Amino acid sequence: MTKPYAPSFWLGLIGGFLGIGAAFYHLIGFFFEMGAGGIGGFSAVGFSDVVLTGLIAFVFSMGGIIGGSTRDNFLGGWLMIISGFIILLSIFGYAGPAFICLVIGGLLKVVRR
Repeated sequence: MTKPYAPSFWLGLIGGFLGIGAAFYHLIGFFFEMGAGGIGGFSAVGFSDVVLTGLIAFVFSMGGIIGGSTRDNFLGGWLMIISGFIILLSIFGYAGPAFICLVIGGLLKVVRR
């Protein structure tokens, strides 16, 4: 784990939690938009796409947190940068703050090598 006072650690942690929050907001917003729906609601058109993009954002948000807390600056920095871009591509409308935190934190880690 990196030093807890390093800015890249905090940016990775904050960006990861913002990404997790954006993924949950994405999923919960879709479920509320879909309504109660009954048994057939989960086979609705677009259900699998929305769930897949939400899960991708969740997994790569965890990757951003892991990248921020690794000792290897080069590997952790690139993990944060890649996670930020994939989160931005998966849930474009909600992932701006997470993307900014993860990419800036990743660049700080890569440069500090």
